[in-house]
Amino acid sequence: MADSITRLLESLSIEDDPLETLKELKVAVNAVHPSALEDLVTNVPLNALFDCLNSSNGEQIEECSYVLKKLLDAHSPSIVLQQFREPLQRGVVHPRPDVRELCLTEIFRCTDTIVHIGELVTCHDLLFHTVQSLADSELSVATMAGKVINRLGACESGLRVLFTGSLLEELQRVMKESDVIRYRVYEVLVNLQAISPVALHYCSDSGLLTQLTGELSGADVLVQVNCIDMLSSLAQSPHGLNWLVQQGVVGKLESMLTAADSDPMSSFYMPGVLKFFGTMASLRPDETMEHHGAFMKTVFESLDSRDPTMVKVAIETVGMVGSRPDGKMALEKQGCAWADCLKQLGRIILNPPTEMRMYGLTTLASLFSLQVTDHTEDQLSMLEGWFNTFSPKPMDTLMSIVQQPFKNLHCAGLAVLQALANQRWAQRAMANFPGFVEYLVDRSTEKDKMGKEARYEVIKALVESSTTLETFGSPFYLKLKEYYRQGPFYVRVQAEVAMEGSN
Repeated sequence: MADSITRLLESLSIEDDPLETLKELKVAVNAVHPSALEDLVTNVPLNALFDCLNSSNGEQIEECSYVLKKLLDAHSPSIVLQQFREPLQRGVVHPRPDVRELCLTEIFRCTDTIVHIGELVTCHDLLFHTVQSLADSELSVATMAGKVINRLGACESGLRVLFTGSLLEELQRVMKESDVIRYRVYEVLVNLQAISPVALHYCSDSGLLTQLTGELSGADVLVQVNCIDMLSSLAQSPHGLNWLVQQGVVGKLESMLTAADSDPMSSFYMPGVLKFFGTMASLRPDETMEHHGAFMKTVFESLDSRDPTMVKVAIETVGMVGSRPDGKMALEKQGCAWADCLKQLGRIILNPPTEMRMYGLTTLASLFSLQVTDHTEDQLSMLEGWFNTFSPKPMDTLMSIVQQPFKNLHCAGLAVLQALANQRWAQRAMANFPGFVEYLVDRSTEKDKMGKEARYEVIKALVESSTTLETFGSPFYLKLKEYYRQGPFYVRVQAEVAMEGSN
């Protein structure tokens, strides 16, 4: 088979119309198992195959690309960089976007280890064209280029070559092409800095991150909105958040928060500002709420806003902050304001629009979720108090939702039950609710895949809890274990017995 592939590749260089040969190559390559292809193609020349990409025949390029990917993937990244560096470089600037993406995908494969990244760093021209590809008109091509550049952040040599000399100059040039491309590069930088404090250091020293924070003071509110969104992503890493604090960005955003009432444009950027502080509070809840009191005050007020966008952001922010034990405790410290917030969430999940009810249920699931390793008396007692606060009859409220025929609401309600299912106090509330145990193990009430999987997760959480047997009793616990063992899609087969004399 290797001889056949070699013979077909050699014939490509002497044919005026190589399409039929490419089709034969496709068949030959597909006939070999991928695990065996590497041994077969060692030292097989691919220059003629790369040359077939230089055509105006779309079908030829598609067939060639297919074979080329198969054969390139059969080579180790080191061999690819050693033997096919120049053809890949030409492919990255090919007129067809699918060829450009193919070559960038292959370069990305060559960043799978620190060793291979070290080899790629020496391919300056290849990296130069990769940086240029961030400005590609085809988003998929630009995205793949961004992935390659992000991988450079895995080692300092990659960061050094990216942020010095001609590559940094090219990054700066590319950013000037348009607002869209500038923010595309910002996104790459934000993803890059998240890798490590070292990566952040290089991004910061380049001046490009400072350029991003400077966008916050611009006159164009839409540019500000995009900037704030990027800053929220930057704040997701502890070192990124520290950098933003040091740069005075957090203080600037708080000023925008407190001055929102007097700014007629605030409705554009306020959702992003709340998202930023929500991200910050999820990492440092006590510090955020102590030093940025206007943040939670605005969140609580926004739950009752007439602007559905603000309501949505406020709901999601509460869920983000309360997703971790320290965030839950910080919310509890808000006292009456927090109790009012819980009651408002209870009203939201019961009243249209459906989309807002979904957001409310998702946030409740986040608030009530607590890993077994975090089960302390204080945390469990606090969540039980929340449960009894968000609704006068919380189990009635949840069961009225999970028993509705609307799939999305139904599953969101089950997600709340799943979050509660590993906590003894919540198990007691479930066990004492009339009809709950019968409902939970009745497979006939679930008609679609999403619902079956959502209910199974509740069953799974109960089975894995050490307190379920004692709370619910042995008969129900055995039913739960049988349900769990059978899986979410089990269907009981009914045997039909023919009776003598029946029609």
